Amino acid sequence: MDIDTNSPEFKEAQHRAIEFYDAEHDLTVDERRQLQRFFQKTAFFVMGCSTAGLLAGMGLPIYFRKGSKISPMRVGWGGVLGSMAATWVGAPALYRREVQKAKDDYGSESKVYNVIQHTPHGVFRSYFWSSYFAETAKHPELRIKDPRDVQSRLVDQGDDKSAWAKLRHGETDTRQPAPVHTETSSSDSPFDADPLADPSPQPQPARPASAWERVRNANK
Repeated sequence: MDIDTNSPEFKEAQHRAIEFYDAEHDLTVDERRQLQRFFQKTAFFVMGCSTAGLLAGMGLPIYFRKGSKISPMRVGWGGVLGSMAATWVGAPALYRREVQKAKDDYGSESKVYNVIQHTPHGVFRSYFWSSYFAETAKHPELRIKDPRDVQSRLVDQGDDKSAWAKLRHGETDTRQPAPVHTETSSSDSPFDADPLADPSPQPQPARPASAWERVRNANK
């Protein structure tokens, strides 16, 4: 799939990625672990809000039911809507509180707080970011590459021997597979035919007529 690197959407995404890269790429191992704990806690908030909303949404139709009959559909929809509402309202509020706490703990000029401010989708992708900072603390080579160089990674690097270059230039392996001789099947299915075989009609041995064919020929 072609990517339009001149589109406003791409430019906006690249700008945000550059801001994150500039804030994140030279963090120390200890700072990465602090960010891993921060986003891990955020992920717990998201999960907790979702679970609480689910239980509350399922419980309300049961509590306010009329009579002794419980509607499973109302309970189910109540759980879904309650989970969504609690997640979308409660989780961002808790996240903002934790961001303010990080500012108080680390300072507004700290690298940790600066990364938090420039991390895309810090609330609803908190589990991903927690895993990212945990892995890059152990393996710094897994850090994201400079988004400024994305253009060079979207085009061929000039390596004409790579499999991707051969595919782009329509090259194929010059070695031809050995011919395989197969016996012609008596099946009438076109998928059983050898695509390399001679397309001209070949004489076929006479096939004994079936009982249905004998009846049909007798009535001609």
